[in-house]
Amino acid sequence: MGTWLRDKIEVQGGDVMEVSRVYTLSIPGVYVTVKGPQDSSSSSDVMMKMRERGMNVQIMKGGSLKVKGGGRIKDWVGYDEGEWWIQDPSSTLPVLCMGTPPGLVVDLCCAPGGKLMQLSGYGIPVVGVELKGNRVRRVKENLKRVGMEHVDVHEGDGRVWRVEGGKEVKGVLVDAPCSSTGTGRRNSDVMCYEGGDLEELVELQKELVENAVGMVGEGGRIVYSTCSLLREENEEQVERFLKELPVVMDPVREDEVAGFEDCVKEDGTVRVWPGEDRDGFFVARFRKTQGGP
Repeated sequence: MGTWLRDKIEVQGGDVMEVSRVYTLSIPGVYVTVKGPQDSSSSSDVMMKMRERGMNVQIMKGGSLKVKGGGRIKDWVGYDEGEWWIQDPSSTLPVLCMGTPPGLVVDLCCAPGGKLMQLSGYGIPVVGVELKGNRVRRVKENLKRVGMEHVDVHEGDGRVWRVEGGKEVKGVLVDAPCSSTGTGRRNSDVMCYEGGDLEELVELQKELVENAVGMVGEGGRIVYSTCSLLREENEEQVERFLKELPVVMDPVREDEVAGFEDCVKEDGTVRVWPGEDRDGFFVARFRKTQGGP
């Protein structure tokens, strides 16, 4: 791990040695989210079918499945039937934190589609937005495989895109582009990250959240998340949003994030440090107040 990233982790109280160990020695499995309501028995059913085929699979707290080995993913039981999709457990957190608002949810940075699938599987009306056409096509292909072609996905810039037709938006997910410094288990390049594009990313994140706040009415919910370890993209952004935008914190409770209870901080944000079965991740939830655009 480079000195720049090491120093950043150390300054904010992270365990540099543990992060380095996880990034260099951990052999991650493949993590699966099963289609269906969050409290359903679908995960157990899929796990049993996989085990019947001789696969090494276990169910994790929170419902994700961890698969070791198993050969080509497209040959796994349930793939053709669209019963599941690949998703790191940490990446399920934004949807868990969104909960079930009474109306439409917009996912402003929706590729590769896991959050859309979660929301739709929970019965929540959702619309996805993605900047590049090739990524939109990938999302639509993934939705088709799991039988969710009804979910609308739009090509557009999340900094300015708005729902047409006067539809009321009750919640917006902003799983923002970031330094990805929490993903070193699967992406060793991040260990050499030195912040060259950090200022640009921080500004992009702010613009996405500004647009998200503008989409919802009073009481609307905004969930902001990154797979970054850096305060500049996480806690400092929260401070900035609270100061500059018409929002207040909507603290996340431990009982909303099964498997990640130990990651909920006193202020109600969620800070996940990289581990054997989790990427580094950060989530903050806001509620819009009166007086905003």
